Amino acid sequence: MLEDKKALREAIESGLGTRGRLRILRVLAEKPNQLFTKYGIEKETGLRSSELKSDLSVLLKLGWIKEHAYTPMKYQINTSSDAVRALMELFRRLGYL
Repeated sequence: MLEDKKALREAIESGLGTRGRLRILRVLAEKPNQLFTKYGIEKETGLRSSELKSDLSVLLKLGWIKEHAYTPMKYQINTSSDAVRALMELFRRLGYL
């Protein structure tokens, strides 16, 4: 149980570690059924391409967002993740969404 709690803490700290990741999560959570290209996310968040690539990589690794194999690649919030659903609820309560 202690290991699970430690892993959860590390995942949350990693996922929320930058302003860019928060912006990405907000944009994708605002429209959970929509698929976004990197360009679309870049445009909505104001992030530079290099920042976006790094932040997407972390969020994908955590399973907080999904990658869809289209050309170009598309991304979507992973609403089947308990952590993501809790974050979305927190964002709503705080008025971030």
